[in-house]
Amino acid sequence: MPDVIYDVERASDLKKCSSKYYDKIYPWTNENMQLLFSNIDVKDKDVLTVLASSDQLFTSRYLSAKKVDAFDINKLTIYYFYLRTWVMKIFNEPYPSDKFLYLNDINIYILINGIKPESIDEEKAKRFWIDYLHNNKYKTNDELFQNILIKEKCIFKNDLSKVSSNKLNFYNFDILEEDIYEQIDNNKYDIVILSNILEYTNRFKHYHNIINNLNNILKDDGFVVCSHLINYKDFVGHKEELKIFDYFGYESYDFDQKYIDSCGKERELGYCYIKKK
Repeated sequence: MPDVIYDVERASDLKKCSSKYYDKIYPWTNENMQLLFSNIDVKDKDVLTVLASSDQLFTSRYLSAKKVDAFDINKLTIYYFYLRTWVMKIFNEPYPSDKFLYLNDINIYILINGIKPESIDEEKAKRFWIDYLHNNKYKTNDELFQNILIKEKCIFKNDLSKVSSNKLNFYNFDILEEDIYEQIDNNKYDIVILSNILEYTNRFKHYHNIINNLNNILKDDGFVVCSHLINYKDFVGHKEELKIFDYFGYESYDFDQKYIDSCGKERELGYCYIKKK
C-alpha cells in the first residue's frame, strides 16, 4: 500500500509537509447541525457533502438521505471517517474521546486490532492508523487534529447503528478545480453541502470553476447549503461571492437566524443557493 505509506509520512510531519491535500483533521464539526438540518430536507435525497469531521455525512444518513457521498481536499479525512465508524461500532460513542485522540490511550489499540476490514479502503484505513500510531505514539492530539473549541450537539448519538455504515463513496478533489464532474462518476445530487469552505478561500478568480462544477453536479431542482462561521459582514469576499452566485438563486430561508454556539458566541446559521432551471 504505497499510497498509505506516503499518507502516513505526510501526516506524521504536517508542520513541514502541510499542503492543500494534507492538513489537520477536524475532530468534530463547529456548525450547529440541529439548526442547519432543520432548514433542509435530506430525506430520500441524493447528497454530496464535504467530509471533514464526517458530521454532515452522519447527520444526513441519520435523517434518511437516500445516498450520501463525500468529497474533501484533505486526503486524511477518509481515514478519520473510518476511525469514527469503528468507535461507534465498538465503543458505542459518536466521537473518539479527547483522551483517545491523544493517540496513546490503550483503547485506540484495542479498537484498531479489533477491526476486520470489509473493503480495500477500510483495509487502507486500518494500515494508516497502525503505522501512524507506531510512528507517533508520543505525540499529542494537536499534531494531527485541529483545535476546535466549539463542539455542537450531536443529534444522532442515540441511534449510531443508523449512521455507522463503513461504506462510502469518497472523492478527493478541490471544489475550485476545473471539471470535477468526471471525478464523481457523472453523478448528480439534490443537495450539495459545502459547510463553510467558501469562507476560507480568497481565490475568487476561480469561483467560475465552482459555478461550473455545481451546475454540472446538481439536479435541476438541486441546491447548495453553506454555513456562517465567520462574521460575514466583515468578510471581504462576500459581495464578490454573491455576485458570482447570481447564476443561482440566493435564498436565506431561516438560515439567517442567530444562535449561540457552545462557547457562548452569537453566530448566523448559513445560506443557500438554488440552481436555476
